Amino acid sequence: MKVIRIDPRPNDGKRLRAFVDLEFDNGMIVKSFRILQEPGRRPSVSAPLVPVKVPGKPPFLKNIVVLPDEIQGQIDLIILSAWNELVRRKEKEIGVIPPPQ
Repeated sequence: MKVIRIDPRPNDGKRLRAFVDLEFDNGMIVKSFRILQEPGRRPSVSAPLVPVKVPGKPPFLKNIVVLPDEIQGQIDLIILSAWNELVRRKEKEIGVIPPPQ
């Protein structure tokens, strides 16, 4: 598996940090994984979602891909590694010193 696109979102106080497209080893591409992050917490990965509208009820988001835990764990690792590398590069470009770990 490999990340083929990371689309960072503005950090406007919302949890969504980026959309990510992933290519599996067999050539299948799954678009719009989401990187989510609450303030002061580590980022996490969400499978692609679609908005669902039901008359008389507020719209909600529903998973369109359900993955086994083992595969989801591999996806999380690959996506978050690519995200962390992108964040480090951007911080280096603007001269931000990351906090000690």
